[in-house]
Amino acid sequence: MFKRIICLVLPVLFLSICAAFAQRPELQGKKEVSLFGTFNITSDTKNINTNVAIGYFINNNVQIGPVFGGGFTFGDMDSFNGDAGFFLKYYFPTQSKTVPYVTGTGGVNFMKFSADMGELGSFSSTSTSGMASGGFGIKHFISENTSFFVQYDYMRVFAEGGGMNMSNGTFGFSALF
Repeated sequence: MFKRIICLVLPVLFLSICAAFAQRPELQGKKEVSLFGTFNITSDTKNINTNVAIGYFINNNVQIGPVFGGGFTFGDMDSFNGDAGFFLKYYFPTQSKTVPYVTGTGGVNFMKFSADMGELGSFSSTSTSGMASGGFGIKHFISENTSFFVQYDYMRVFAEGGGMNMSNGTFGFSALF
């Protein structure tokens, strides 16, 4: 029990000290590489993706760039999926090292999936569809050039004859250069 408390208190203490002694850096003209994981869990599936985004700050509050990712879905239906698109983020003005933002993404989703139908046999298919998402998050600068972030977004994959809606949680790290 004591180890759990220490494991929870030390990171919070570390981040509090970092926030007390520094401010958010100037971002205009800088590039950023982000590595992050996205997950969603429904009653019958679990989806985990890894992603890379390369952003460019067109001013101190607006960032644009490409994003690429891929992952797996486990559950009633197993699948591999990949995404490629572009994102836009707006960071709310603040002098703090912790910065809230809103984001939107549009692009293409590729999915290859298979399902075991028991006595009916197995089923597999591939599809390529458009996708769009919108969300919000919080980024915290650990130093002038590194940060971590948490984000929630709602994604819609537009498929022929329907589509799929997902609520995603994201956690990642970024480096400015």
